[in-house]
Amino acid sequence: MTGPHSTDSDRTSVATRRVSSNALPVGTRLGEFEITGVIGQGGFGIVYLARDHSLGRDVALKEYMPAAFAGREDHHVTILSENYAETFMLGLQSFVKEAQLLAKFDHSSLVKVYRFWEANGTGYMAMPFYDAPTLKQMLKGDYRSWADEAWLKSFLSDVLDALQVLHSKQCYHRDIAPDNILMLDHSKPVLLDFGAARRVIGDMTQALTVILKPGFAPIEQYGEMTNVSQGPWTDLYALAAVIYFVITGKVPPAAMSRLVSDSLVPLAQCATDRFSLPFLQALDAALNLRPEQRPQSVAEFRAMLGLPPPPVPVPRPAVTPAPAAGGEAPATTPTPASVPRPTVPTSPTAASPPVDDLEVTVMPPPLLPPAPEPAPAPPQPFRPRRTVMLAGGIALAAVAAVLLWRRAPDPAPPRPTVAAPALPARVVQAAPAVPAPATCPLSFADGTPACPVMVAVAGGQYRLGAMPNDPGAAAEEFGGSVVTLAPYRLAATELTRREWQLCVDDGACPAAGNAAGDEGKLPVTNVSWDAVGQYLGWLSGKTGQRYRLPTEAEWEFAARGAGAAHVFPWGDEIGAGNAHCGQCASPLPITGPVPVASFKDQGGLHDMTGNVYEWVEDCWYGSHADAPTKPDPQELAACSRRVQKGGAFDSPEADVRPIARTWGDRAQGDARVGFRLAR
Repeated sequence: MTGPHSTDSDRTSVATRRVSSNALPVGTRLGEFEITGVIGQGGFGIVYLARDHSLGRDVALKEYMPAAFAGREDHHVTILSENYAETFMLGLQSFVKEAQLLAKFDHSSLVKVYRFWEANGTGYMAMPFYDAPTLKQMLKGDYRSWADEAWLKSFLSDVLDALQVLHSKQCYHRDIAPDNILMLDHSKPVLLDFGAARRVIGDMTQALTVILKPGFAPIEQYGEMTNVSQGPWTDLYALAAVIYFVITGKVPPAAMSRLVSDSLVPLAQCATDRFSLPFLQALDAALNLRPEQRPQSVAEFRAMLGLPPPPVPVPRPAVTPAPAAGGEAPATTPTPASVPRPTVPTSPTAASPPVDDLEVTVMPPPLLPPAPEPAPAPPQPFRPRRTVMLAGGIALAAVAAVLLWRRAPDPAPPRPTVAAPALPARVVQAAPAVPAPATCPLSFADGTPACPVMVAVAGGQYRLGAMPNDPGAAAEEFGGSVVTLAPYRLAATELTRREWQLCVDDGACPAAGNAAGDEGKLPVTNVSWDAVGQYLGWLSGKTGQRYRLPTEAEWEFAARGAGAAHVFPWGDEIGAGNAHCGQCASPLPITGPVPVASFKDQGGLHDMTGNVYEWVEDCWYGSHADAPTKPDPQELAACSRRVQKGGAFDSPEADVRPIARTWGDRAQGDARVGFRLAR
């Protein structure tokens, strides 16, 4: 006899062979991904285990495959009948929209989408592979050991933090259930996919039984609702139902049956021997059948549960340089024990010396990003009407009739953007490198000046990221707008190991773990973004010049050289011998970085393509459209994920394009990541 949590066999495992006629065989290559097994499959998709050969990691690869009306011929997904064509395409569009949505968010309790694309007549998304059970699997046969108030409050705090991120963008999960929550290390919850394709297909086919999880879906998700909208209260009901499941070992009665005869036993009546009464009453309130009587926001629910508000990040102190007579303001010399990061404006305005014969091209106006879902109106008081509903072919009827609301219409789809004519995004040619001043206060052991060689870059207008409808672009590259850049200077090369070692020898920077000696001209790596801040403060104090990291716009603007209408500074093809990367046909071994300036410069700048990734100043957002127009200084200072550009010695062609971008933890160094100075 099975326990209360053993209602079905949902154990996930990786199959080493093809498990159905619809699954792609092991060994199939999809770009840089090679399928190595099948993690699981359902009615609307297949999740594969795959190897990302470009980054040397395992990923979960999700394929849109609605088995009821689609099949496969070789690798290509085909529709079984023309009658299903519209439904299939709407489901595919929702699958892609879901991937775009997930790619926007950056939270440890929300599953991350690395990239998504369409191929083989269907859609794919690549996500992290978690070797972890779902909450439902974790609870099987042992649910009482997890039914502890302190543990549940920690669990709720993590999930509510993630929901707050979603709800702040007027996005709602609408599919929270124990089998949709992964438990990393049996303690850290991660919300899985939103099931957008399932909902759309259910709407098209009236098959509500395949898109709703009875017991976890609130009443407003059933039927044709007209007077009750979905909103934060919808997710809070489902989350409270999950906790009810953990505490009692039973799934709450389905909302539809509760509408006829509410058999739900309140937690405040059945669990007071193990939990505090206010905690149980808060959960019961969120499980109210009537949406208007539930907590209306994450903040309200947190307060009812007795959870503290999310911590406000404390920004790092900034260096405020004192003005220097007749020149730039020098930064204060930092101390080795605690070196604050200099305050850096995101769009520099200090003018550099004028540069002759430079051209500025006016860019097309920025495209409007998709409009977010409008915030839902608060639910109106319950006004049921009498009807009989068919769900999946089964009549749900009470003795007299079933009381049912009509479903509120979905929010209007995002306003379509109309692309302006794709004018070439031309970039100003950089001026020749400016030698280090003769009065440079820094020198290497052989007496040569150690101040960086800087290249003057004239300002202008530039459209950041990918142009609309660029077929080769990744999701995170879209949504950029036109920015205006003041003139600035950029280092001719990535910072070298021997340049970094001067700061280490001065006691102001941590050791990078790179040998100097004969390798002194290799770019320094294994330095965190925070450690780079220490170097910037030290160098600024030593030279009296204010050094910083470039912004992403400045870096990309310069990296695209004189031909921004092309993919690379030298043209649309990666070519051979132009740079050092995995697919650059480099004449040098791609097992590691090479000395700086090993390849021909582009406008005075070396190695902007490949060799090592480079830190930039910006905080990471899922796409350019998600970045705030006017970022909050405190939020920016506390941001933990920072953008990296340029690709590395082993990167594929796609990752070394100037518009390509990724991120790293500001506190962690990496053997493939260095940096370049700006001023």
